[in-house]
Amino acid sequence: MDYKIIYKLNFFLLILIISGSTKAELKILEKKISKTEVAIYAVNTDAFPYTIELFIKANNVSLDRNIQNKLLIQSNTNYQEIVILKGKKGYYSYNFDYKYYEGNLLYASHDDSYAYAIPAGSKYKIMQGYNGKFSHTGKKAIDFEMPVGSKVYAAREGVVLDVKSDSDKGCINPNCVHFANYILIYHSDGTIGAYFHLQKNGVSVVKNQKITKGQLIGYSGNTGWSSKPHLHFEVYKETESGQFSIATKFITGTGTKYLSQ
Repeated sequence: MDYKIIYKLNFFLLILIISGSTKAELKILEKKISKTEVAIYAVNTDAFPYTIELFIKANNVSLDRNIQNKLLIQSNTNYQEIVILKGKKGYYSYNFDYKYYEGNLLYASHDDSYAYAIPAGSKYKIMQGYNGKFSHTGKKAIDFEMPVGSKVYAAREGVVLDVKSDSDKGCINPNCVHFANYILIYHSDGTIGAYFHLQKNGVSVVKNQKITKGQLIGYSGNTGWSSKPHLHFEVYKETESGQFSIATKFITGTGTKYLSQ
């Protein structure tokens, strides 16, 4: 998104250009509080936080506070003030833009003591584990071999961050990766649980819904970059260089343990 604001004498001109995802319920807005002052603030109606990277360029304008380049926008907030821009005498102008990340980029830290439920729910073969050669290079993800339509359960409680369920396409070519149906669940420690390759219309939860551990959330499939029907599960956190996947322990019939190393 890009906001350009020009302030000269008593004239206030706001040019707003919006681009990017239409799914986000995050808005960065402005509020005129005096002839020469504008407050920049955030509205986030989602049940999970966002991290924004804010860029401000100013001419003859001061800021009422020092702000970090990256800021955490809290969930369910109608007004989170970011900064007040103060124009000085004469001609002054400023513009700002930002990009956002879903979740907590700043403070996410996985709770390594947490024991996850097995999302497959039953005894299914693990067809690819951590750093698998087919599609898990550099990833701590697990693929459970499951027939299309098998029940998928939440491995951990959280809030639904995003879903996709409209695809019926899958193939063994990496070009099909964007056709995968999925569920993303935001956890209390800032990490995200990802459930991929669900069948078309195989998502039974909605964005912002609170999820309990072991809850039925969808049905497995064969969409996206996939060699055969299965469920891809991983936990990751967002970082500046991309997603960082995390090794997780599971509750099994023989105790709590890692299923793949």
